[in-house]
Amino acid sequence: MYKRILFLIVLITFIVTNTFVSAEVKEEQIISRGIVDSPSDPKFANNIKNAVKALEYLNGKVVKPGEIFSFNKTVGKRTIERGFVEGLSGSGGYYYPDVGGGVCQAATALYRAALN
Repeated sequence: MYKRILFLIVLITFIVTNTFVSAEVKEEQIISRGIVDSPSDPKFANNIKNAVKALEYLNGKVVKPGEIFSFNKTVGKRTIERGFVEGLSGSGGYYYPDVGGGVCQAATALYRAALN
């Protein structure tokens, strides 16, 4: 029913060390991982696209000591013009179409990687 999606949170390298790491990352460069389980049902395919798009906006973000990081300010508005697609968001056990649906997976992965 669910497939495991592993977001390699390279941006944690930026947060922890304030150094730039290219998109091509070696295993030894990864400081932490955030793992998110995502439904494997094809109707959630766009949610993965939106999570990846959010991570693209986060890529390269440097958080300086004492600076406050905002996921929403960094990722920005979820619009078609900015590359997000209509995915599914959920509340109270119900799913509804939503541009940017699935971005929460990137936020959760980032949070879990930071905790690790």
